[in-house]
Amino acid sequence: MNLIILTFGNNLENYYQSIFSIMSFLKDNNIKRVIVITEQPEIYKIFQDYIHIISINNKIIKEWKGEADYLFRIKIKALEKVQKNYPDNHILFVDTDTFLYSSLDGMYSKLENNE
Repeated sequence: MNLIILTFGNNLENYYQSIFSIMSFLKDNNIKRVIVITEQPEIYKIFQDYIHIISINNKIIKEWKGEADYLFRIKIKALEKVQKNYPDNHILFVDTDTFLYSSLDGMYSKLENNE
């Protein structure tokens, strides 16, 4: 399963939260890949051996918002980008303030069995 985290903007708290989130999910064997879509890839250098970074910028964010300038469309476009790159993998998208409390075994099993 691919864990997806999206960070953009200048609020450093979001980036700090995402680091904690990543650390909590890395312990679960069901997470095969962590993909961070971000404007500030340098913040994640500490994880360079454990995560895949997709760099974005203001131009991409503006495109992803679309003509209606809809902020939440950015998440949808980020997921679309990952799904195109990894079409055969399950995706778990989490916000930066999400952390893993217990095993993902049950969720992963249901995904594998199309439940």
